[in-house]
Amino acid sequence: MDRGRRASDEGDPHYTLDAASGEIRFAPLIRQPDGSARQFGRLPTPGSLLRMQKYRIGGGRIGNVGAGTIVVLRETVPYVDNIVNRHAARGGVDAEDLANALQRGPRLLKARNRAVTAEDFESLAIESSPEVARVACIQPGVDGDQSRPPAGTIAVLVLPRVPDPVRAVPIDEIRPSQSLREHVARYLDVRRLLTSRVVVSPPTIVGVKVSTELRSAPGSDPDAVRERALAALFRYCSPWTGGPSRAGWPFGRPIHVGELFAVLGAVEGVAYVESATIQPANLERNSASAAVERIEVPPTGVVCSAAHAVTVAPA
Repeated sequence: MDRGRRASDEGDPHYTLDAASGEIRFAPLIRQPDGSARQFGRLPTPGSLLRMQKYRIGGGRIGNVGAGTIVVLRETVPYVDNIVNRHAARGGVDAEDLANALQRGPRLLKARNRAVTAEDFESLAIESSPEVARVACIQPGVDGDQSRPPAGTIAVLVLPRVPDPVRAVPIDEIRPSQSLREHVARYLDVRRLLTSRVVVSPPTIVGVKVSTELRSAPGSDPDAVRERALAALFRYCSPWTGGPSRAGWPFGRPIHVGELFAVLGAVEGVAYVESATIQPANLERNSASAAVERIEVPPTGVVCSAAHAVTVAPA
């Protein structure tokens, strides 16, 4: 089908690609209600050689290997003695899990390939690339509201997928690449209303550093408790896994030091929390400001962990 605009005709060079297996399927011949047969797309000449200008296939994010790690040829090539990848591989993402597909499917059926509402923009932006992890559509605000885009402009905030989000993720990995932003923008541009202007940009990243002193329960290993506490903080203060619902920190939601007592108190092996503070952190400069009770987050922002400081005293 031609992106839902019309049915593919017999002369259209259309095909489908299974991104997981790499299998290409050409147009089917379908019997119509009146008994006639219709060819939905052009078929290549039997025995012809097909060439793809671009083709990418991989095994997910496990293929994002570092520079200098690929040194073995799987098949011998004449006059080639050895190989090495000079640059790190990037862009590989795991296939969508069933839970996400079940959530996305109904939204796409509702949007019908057209971006009208904020939910439509978010669903289509996620559909545009497997590199997109989360999206927020910020609609225009009233005059004088500097936290929202001007009238006629739709701000689409894109958060890319990252390997192992349960850590202090560098700022360069949090921001979507220019190529990804351009790809999403092109995808939305042909689906928006003519009166709308779409701007794709990264979200505002609000860094948070947590400093805490814990007391371990009798029989617990303080070092193991510390690792579990750090993992709990990284999961909770995360754009991908954080927030009360554990589905990613909600855009525009502030963070309060009080909620971290509950997060830390639920860690296995923690007897009680001696103290906990939060500090606004600059992830680019690797610095933090003075401790506060609450950190405000703008409508375009999400919370992200800096390097937390966890001390565990034995029982």
